[in-house]
Amino acid sequence: MMAYRLLNRIFVGVVVVASSLAASAGIRPNGWHELKTTNFTLVTDLPVQEAKLRIQELELFRAVVLKVTNAEADSGGLPTKAYVFSRRKDFSQVTKKGGVLGWFRSSLRGNVMAYSAKTTGLQNRLVAQHEYVHSIMAASGAVYPRWYSEGLADMLGAIYIKDDRVVIGGEIVGRIKRLSAGDVYVPLSRIISKEDIWNWNVYLASFFYSMSWATVNYMYTGRLVGKDDHGKNLPEYLNLISKGIPSLEAFKSSFGISPKKMEEEVLEFLTIKRRGVLAIPADRFEFDDSLQIRRLDEKQVLYEIAYLMVERNPKGARKLFKEILSDDPSNKRAAAGIAVSWQMEKKWDKGLKAAAAALDDKDHIPSLEYADMVLLFCMQSKRSASNERLLLTAISEYGKVLVLKPNDPEAQIGLAKSFSLLSKKLEVARDYAKAVLHLVPGDAEVNYLLGHIFVQLGEYENALKYLLTASRLTHSERLLAMIRIDLLIINAVDGGRSD
Repeated sequence: MMAYRLLNRIFVGVVVVASSLAASAGIRPNGWHELKTTNFTLVTDLPVQEAKLRIQELELFRAVVLKVTNAEADSGGLPTKAYVFSRRKDFSQVTKKGGVLGWFRSSLRGNVMAYSAKTTGLQNRLVAQHEYVHSIMAASGAVYPRWYSEGLADMLGAIYIKDDRVVIGGEIVGRIKRLSAGDVYVPLSRIISKEDIWNWNVYLASFFYSMSWATVNYMYTGRLVGKDDHGKNLPEYLNLISKGIPSLEAFKSSFGISPKKMEEEVLEFLTIKRRGVLAIPADRFEFDDSLQIRRLDEKQVLYEIAYLMVERNPKGARKLFKEILSDDPSNKRAAAGIAVSWQMEKKWDKGLKAAAAALDDKDHIPSLEYADMVLLFCMQSKRSASNERLLLTAISEYGKVLVLKPNDPEAQIGLAKSFSLLSKKLEVARDYAKAVLHLVPGDAEVNYLLGHIFVQLGEYENALKYLLTASRLTHSERLLAMIRIDLLIINAVDGGRSD
C-alpha cells in the first residue's frame, strides 16, 4: 500500500473522500465476488454473468492495446485489480467528489482501477483505461513525446466492443467541445514541443489533451474518410524521437508538413459528421479466457473498500478497519491498515506504534507497511540523528518480507532506497534497484534511483545512462530537479561529461 507513495504514484481523477463512510450501512458489503483471469482481478458486486463479461472485456482491451502499441507485455507481469461498483452512488461514496468517473493508480504491488458500471457511455472506464494504456507504454521502456503519449492513451482508452467488433477511434465528446469552445487556444507546434504542462491552468491543459487526442485520432482514422494517411509516417517520427531528435524537428521531417498545416487538417476533420472508425473483428485478438470465481465474505469486502479509501479518507477507512477488528481481533492486516490511516493524518507516533504492534511473522503485508512507513518518515524527517536507527529497522522488516515473499519488488526498492539514504552497502542497493528495473524498465523513478546510486558509487558513465533515461521518461518537475542535481555533481567531478 505504501510503496506507491515512495515511487511516482499515478492517481487519476483526484479521488477525494470527505466525511467518514458509515461502514456497511453505506456500501452493501454482501453479494460481492472476486473474478480472476491471467492478467486481471475483478472485485465487484455486479451479477456474476455481467461480471464475467466485464473481465473478458478487460482482457480483450489489454490484447488490443498490446497489439496497437507493439508492446510485448504490460507492467512487467504485475497484476491489475479492477473494482467495479454496480451502483454509482456506492462509487460516489468512496470518491466523495462529483464528476469523478473513475481512477487508476500504478504501483509495484500492481495496478488498481475503479469505476462505476452504471455511468453512461464510455465515461465510466475512459479515465481508468487511459492510464492503463500509459502503464503498458511505460512497461515497454520506449520514450514517447508527451502529446503522442496522451493522445494515443485517449484514443485507445475509448475502445469499446460492438457486435463482436473492437471499435477504435470513437468520439470523445468532451474533447471536441473543448476544442470548439473558443475560450483558449494553443498552437499545435507548441503542443508538439511541450513535455511538461504541470504549471498550465486547467483550461490550457484540457486543450492540450484534447488537441493531442484529435491529432492522434486523425492520424489513425483520417484515411477512412479520404484524408492523407499520416499514420504511415508515425514509425519514422517515433524512431527519430528515440534517437534524441527534438519533437518539432522530427515532426516536420517525418510528416512532411508544418504543424500549422496538420492543425488545419485535424480541425477540418472534426467537422465531418460521420467520421470513420476502425472496427476490427474481436476474434483477431487472442487472450486467455480461463476464469476463477469466488464469493467474498463481508469482512473481505470491508477490507477491500477500506484499502481503497485510506489515503484520501483515513478516518473513514479507520472506521472500517476497526469494524473488521471488532469481529476478528487477530486480523493483523486490518491493524496495519489503522496504522496507515494514522500516517495519512501525519500522526507519525500513533502510526509507527500501531504498525509495530501489527507485525505478524506469518504475513509479509504488515512488515511491508511498517517498513514503508519508517522509510517515508525518514525521508521527510529532519531528525537525522535518529534516522540511521530507524532505517536499520526498515531494512530488518524489508528483509522479513523477502523471507516470506522472495523477490517482492516493493521490499527490494525499499531496501535500495534505505541503503542509499544510509550510503551503506551501495552495491547491494544497486542490485536491488536493478532487479526492480528489470520488472518495470519504463519507471522513471526507478531509473533515477539506480542512476543516483551509481553517482554515490562514483560510476558516472553508468549514472548518466540511467539519469538521462529517467529525464526522458518523466514529466515531473520534482524528479527532474533531483536528476539535475545529480547531473551537476557528475559535471563537477567528471569534467563536464554530462553535456
